Order: sequence, then C-alpha cells, then structure tokens
Amino acid sequence: MNEAMRDWVTNVDSTYYVIGTVAGPHPYPQLVRDFQSIIGREARKQIQEQAGRLPDALVACVGGGSNAMGLFYPFLNDADVKMYGVEAAGYGIETGLDYPGVGPEHSFLKDMHRVEYVPINDNEALQGFRDLTHIEGIIPALESSHAMAYVTKLAPTMSKDQIIIATVSGRGDKDLMTVARIDGVEMVEM
Repeated sequence: MNEAMRDWVTNVDSTYYVIGTVAGPHPYPQLVRDFQSIIGREARKQIQEQAGRLPDALVACVGGGSNAMGLFYPFLNDADVKMYGVEAAGYGIETGLDYPGVGPEHSFLKDMHRVEYVPINDNEALQGFRDLTHIEGIIPALESSHAMAYVTKLAPTMSKDQIIIATVSGRGDKDLMTVARIDGVEMVEM
C-alpha cells in the first residue's frame, strides 16, 4: 500500500487509486468503514435475535483494519461490549511485523482505550487456522486465523454464559499451500 500511495501522489494527474481498506487519505477510511459496517450491523441484529442481548466481546483481525472497523463501528457506543483488534506479531512481539497502513480510526480507538489491540504470533495464528478448520470445517484466511487464535486465549477468561463474536474475513483456500508447506504436507497444485 505504501508504494501505491507514493506512486499515486507523484502521478496525481494521470492516476486514480481506490483504497479498499480504512487507511489512506480522506474520504477512504470513512467510506470503507461505512461500507464494511454492514458486518457489525448484521452481527448486532442477529445476536439480539438469537441471544436476546449484545455480545460481551468482539474479536477481529487488523491488517489495514476494514474487517475490524466494520464489526466494531456499530458497537462503539455500547460500553459493556469489549473489543479486541488482533494484529500479526510475526515470530513474536519483539520481532513482530507491523502494518504501517492501519486506519486512523483504529489509532484513535486505541488512544481512547475503546478497543484493545493484541498481538498473535505466527505459530498461534497457524494453530488458530488448524483449530477452526478441524473443529468447525471452516478454512479461515491466515489474517482471520490471528483472530481465531485470540479467541482461544480470551474464551477461558470468560464465563460460559458470555458471548464472543469473532469475524472470519477472507477465504483460507488461498492459504492452504502455505500452511501445508509449513506443516510438511505435500499437496499438488491444480
């Protein structure tokens, strides 16, 4: 994204860059947030229909942040709903990857202590991928696997009657070869 932005600002007269995340210059963060907020609006409506109340916690992966912002935005005024944005920590927080293009609203929510941003390392994310695939039959994208891994850390700290909503953004079939290679499983690409 950084390279695309550099190219765009140096070629303003001949290019137009449409950003698909909640980062970049105005109005992109707001537009994408508003479009993605259907995630949170639907989750809010469905949990109230199914459980008769709001969830206790929301968990979503954060790269640029569109998936997380889409889930979080409709719940921002619900102080009792805790929110966790899960970020990639690479081989560990001390060597972790960081995504310099995270959206400005995420930075604001962190500074005002409305959302807690937590790290998940590569090994934990891979286990999240395996767990969701084996237990639920859902193959998550590696980005979402970070959120799934955090759910397995968060759930044991909560009571059994509390509710967590976690989003799975993207399809994991694109990541199957990567995970198979890491796990030493030989697969044939078709």
